[in-house]
Amino acid sequence: MTNELAFNARSEAAAFVAALSRYLNSPASTLPNRSEARVWYRPGTPGGKVQLYLSDRALEATASVFSPVPDITAQLTDPPQGSVLVLEGGTTPPLGLEEAERRLTTAGG
Repeated sequence: MTNELAFNARSEAAAFVAALSRYLNSPASTLPNRSEARVWYRPGTPGGKVQLYLSDRALEATASVFSPVPDITAQLTDPPQGSVLVLEGGTTPPLGLEEAERRLTTAGG
């Protein structure tokens, strides 16, 4: 399952991606199968919102560190066509805000 989260600005979405990447790389993370924690971004979303798509494992990680958990705006079988992987647990290093923003920008947004 893929879980959609909507943010009002790219800077908010980038801050979320950066924080989640740091958690996934920290000793505090006890999340099993980190490689299943993935976040996609779909460029060019209408309406000015920035939409991220989280795997169930990424949502599980989010629930363990963010309070309150951001609202899920939709659940889909797969990320929408044209989405770009911007974070993968176990592969993506801890990101700072600038790097996370760059990933969302160079993904076409």
